[in-house]
Amino acid sequence: ISRFSNYRHGLLEFLLANNTSIKVIVDEEPNEDSKSVNATTNAFELLKTFSKTVRIGSKIQMRKVSNLNNVNALIQGELQYKDVHFAVSTENMYRLELDSKLHFAECSFNGKETSNTLINIFDKMFLDQDGLYTMPIN
Repeated sequence: ISRFSNYRHGLLEFLLANNTSIKVIVDEEPNEDSKSVNATTNAFELLKTFSKTVRIGSKIQMRKVSNLNNVNALIQGELQYKDVHFAVSTENMYRLELDSKLHFAECSFNGKETSNTLINIFDKMFLDQDGLYTMPIN
């Protein structure tokens, strides 16, 4: 989750708009050494803070990876890549980072097949009740 201020501003505008919601899975919760504890300077903290508010809290759902090996196996089985990050906005729009360290990405605004594959992977991880892939963030 980005620390760039223009992304945080856009994220807040998105959350305040009607009929919007966001679901996020993070590899791990940032620790005190790697994040600013201020919600105005860190998108993760912004989401965590606003998830507790009455106005937009119900629009935010976050989970963290519980078993990285299981997640990597799922992604590799579906995409033939390992250790990727991705975002999906609609059935057509996605961003798939093929290198999570250097952030090299494949992006498309008209990639229905890949978007649907990523949505299915995300839903499988997000809806995981057994903790095989992810667990809720409180």
